[in-house]
Amino acid sequence: MYFWLSSGGIEEGGRPYLKIGRLFLGSLCMAFVAPCRPQLLLGSFFSILLFWEFIFQKRMLFAWNKKGMLATFCFLSPYFVTAFWLMYYNYARFGSVFDFGANYNLTGNAMIYRGFHLDRIPLALFSYLFVPTGFTNRFPFVAPSTMSSSYQGVSTVECLIGGLMYNHVFLIPGLMVWKMGGWIKNKKAYFFALSACLSAIVIIITDAQMAGVLNRYFGDFAWLLMIAAFLSLLGMYDGLADKKARYFFCLVFFCSFVHSMAYQLLGIFTDVGVTLEVNNGLMFYRISHLVEFWL
Repeated sequence: MYFWLSSGGIEEGGRPYLKIGRLFLGSLCMAFVAPCRPQLLLGSFFSILLFWEFIFQKRMLFAWNKKGMLATFCFLSPYFVTAFWLMYYNYARFGSVFDFGANYNLTGNAMIYRGFHLDRIPLALFSYLFVPTGFTNRFPFVAPSTMSSSYQGVSTVECLIGGLMYNHVFLIPGLMVWKMGGWIKNKKAYFFALSACLSAIVIIITDAQMAGVLNRYFGDFAWLLMIAAFLSLLGMYDGLADKKARYFFCLVFFCSFVHSMAYQLLGIFTDVGVTLEVNNGLMFYRISHLVEFWL
């Protein structure tokens, strides 16, 4: 994303430029995501918003001219090359270019038989975003959330340490980005934030249907909600004219950020199946005694 953002701009004389080297590197990084986390390929569609002016107004990308065709080749070639080698690998190992190995995942979650059930969606959205964190009176003071529901089907659900919005309050504006049209004055930034929010919801639903509610899948969509949240927060800050209001806004954001960092730190020591207290008891109790100094 950084390479894409830094690949285009306007020179001092007012002439637009597009650095095809950085354009190529951005596409290469996004294409390399496919073999490990295919869900993150949704981020590639952000390129339409990022290069909207270069595609539809300045005709420097996806255009039938020499520079446009060269830029288009640099933009698309990493995807085609990566797809070719990935499909070749799938064919050599599994006998099909579209088989990524899901048919052979028989260790406890046969993904090909999960199907798509609407009943899983509310549980996934609540668990990933809003489920409250458990608390305890001893280090590390946070405990796994109570994961229970009336869903009568089969779904893989791990113990989570709270939902994303519950433990990262400053991300809430990212989930309400459709209400931020009056705050985010830049329409390109607004649609970018809206696309990030919708992409996150799509990934949550996809992960829940394909695999379940698992701790490691927060990494699939959390970064998208962070993009939406920070664009919304910047728009809200710019829209506050009063100095005291801006100070209060920054204070609330700082407090929520400190709360989130404390949660992340304490979450390292929380027992969610693999516990540091068992695997490295010396480190756990040293840190525990430093924190609980009154014992």
